[in-house]
Amino acid sequence: MIAGAEAAVWTERMLSALVNGVKGGKKKGLGLSRLWPNAYFAEHGLFALHQAWAAARQPR
Repeated sequence: MIAGAEAAVWTERMLSALVNGVKGGKKKGLGLSRLWPNAYFAEHGLFALHQAWAAARQPR
């Protein structure tokens, strides 16, 4: 038994998940990079995350 957990709180489904494991589904992104590409922000003179990432990688 898992420390701190009483037997009464465990459902059959929870125990089954412990024994068999849980399959994770593939997560689909929102596709925001296609909807709002970095070029869109650059055209409007706005800050893009790839610029911040490049600046942060530079040695000080």
